[in-house]
Amino acid sequence: MTFAVDVTVAPALQSAPENSTLSYTATVNNTGASGERWLLSVGDSAGWSPTISLGYLDLASGASGNATATVKIPIPTPYCTYDTLTVTATGLTSGTSDSGTAQAHSTGAPLLLRGVTVVIEPDHQEAVMIVDPDAIKKRYDPLTFKVIVTNTGYLDDKYIITATTPSDKMLELWPTELFLQPGKSDFVVLSVTVPEDEVGSNLNYITVEAVGTFATGTGDDLDNAAAFDTCTVHVQEAYCVRIDIWPFQTQTGTPGSKIRWIARVKNLGNTTNIYTISAGNTVYDFNRVYNPAVMTVTPPGPIEIPPCNWYQVIIDLEIPLGLETSTMIDVWVLVQSLIEPMCYDEALVQVHVVRSIPKIPQGVIKLEVETEIIAIQVWPDYYDFGVLDEAETASTPADYFTVRNIGNEPVNVFIQGNDAKSSPGELVTTWELDELGSIGLDRYVMWFDATVLSDEASQLLFGNMAVSEERTFDLTLQAPSSITVPSRMWTLVNLTALEA
Repeated sequence: MTFAVDVTVAPALQSAPENSTLSYTATVNNTGASGERWLLSVGDSAGWSPTISLGYLDLASGASGNATATVKIPIPTPYCTYDTLTVTATGLTSGTSDSGTAQAHSTGAPLLLRGVTVVIEPDHQEAVMIVDPDAIKKRYDPLTFKVIVTNTGYLDDKYIITATTPSDKMLELWPTELFLQPGKSDFVVLSVTVPEDEVGSNLNYITVEAVGTFATGTGDDLDNAAAFDTCTVHVQEAYCVRIDIWPFQTQTGTPGSKIRWIARVKNLGNTTNIYTISAGNTVYDFNRVYNPAVMTVTPPGPIEIPPCNWYQVIIDLEIPLGLETSTMIDVWVLVQSLIEPMCYDEALVQVHVVRSIPKIPQGVIKLEVETEIIAIQVWPDYYDFGVLDEAETASTPADYFTVRNIGNEPVNVFIQGNDAKSSPGELVTTWELDELGSIGLDRYVMWFDATVLSDEASQLLFGNMAVSEERTFDLTLQAPSSITVPSRMWTLVNLTALEA
């Protein structure tokens, strides 16, 4: 038995731009005296991964058959790069083989009359949250990207630049048109404004596209060029809390009395969080440390607060009996989150203990230095008048406020009003306190008994209050006749004690 084979590949040479697919015909001739199954394979010199359409050909003596070899010119491939394709036929029985070759030639990148590329730098940015802790408002600093547009064609072109995103982010491009000569580049500025109510962990894609305009109506071979690139903006979850306590000045009280603070917990993050609130204290004088005083937090928590919102709690402390004048109580209030990563804040205030020293009975000799202490206590220290219409009048319950002389000298108590301010987080506005009792545009009136409060000078509320004496009073308020900005309002009424 005689085995022989002849392999040829046609055409011998083909040229095309990169990304083109070339096809060749491989012809296998069985030139031996016996039939054979010829196994087919293809290889190349440049590593362009050619393929063969058939795995084998069954040929009788003197017969021939064809298979198709294909190869795709990769991107990028420089001009005048050659790849030699080799098709081999090997006899399954005899092992006899022969090969044929052909060449593929790259002419480089295709000639583009109109072409454009778009590149965004950088391709990702993190939005940085800025918080105003007093107004409990947040914002995100605008982000800026550089968008580079390049004319990769061989003709002048003008490009229209657009930006889109699936989210509600505000996008701004400047400029929105670029005129570029062949091979030239220029850039536009992409500004991204993240909405104030954006929540953490949102990864949003922004697409910037450039579309040429000069090819319109000039033929199918000059279609308008277009290209795009994408970038991402990530809003990082932010966790931050702050506690403000009022009054923050040192308060004065007698043994057995109660001291109260109002604490406002502010969620300064951009996601809802849950917080616990705890309070503690240290009682001490210059000689020793006492057992802590009893404290309560109302409500005790845990409390859930939406992003950039606040919640108000009441802190009460009962001054222990038996403490002497000049004993100090350091009070701390701690708020911390239950959601990881944990955030916390702490507020510190003080209480100064004073007590009345009884007069020494006649016949007993005692030498001491007595300091005159002028101090008063008022409770409750807060009243909500509710929603008021224009010119509406509202009053606290009769004898709602109680004033007590907690010093050791008779005192005169004076009262003074103030302008009303909008609460934090509300639209900013002010109501002026009218000391003549006449309401008007954003001008309101407040009085006790028949006396109109003034914000210019203090007025006598109670005269010659004895030591430990208590007296009561109530307040009446009339809203302005015209209200410019509806808001939740608050004001302070100042009480001052002077020696009688």
